Amino acid sequence: MLRITTACFQSATKLVLEGRLIGPWVEELKAALRTARMAPGQFLLNLSGVDFVDAQGLALLQQLRNEGVAYEQTSPFIQNLLGM
Repeated sequence: MLRITTACFQSATKLVLEGRLIGPWVEELKAALRTARMAPGQFLLNLSGVDFVDAQGLALLQQLRNEGVAYEQTSPFIQNLLGM
């Protein structure tokens, strides 16, 4: 399961992820990203609560990183996966 919480601020929109970024939840995150990107300002992805990522999830995170999405509060697990 993956919990996605959206927080909107004047200058940024933040998605906070908690749980496992796997299979069907990757598609849920993509849908949430489409919605969040419509808001003006900077876009942030908080990954501190993510405790597992499968191959699909990792591919999405790498794609987002290449697109310039800012990550904040990444866990050591995620940092290791992304080579940060």
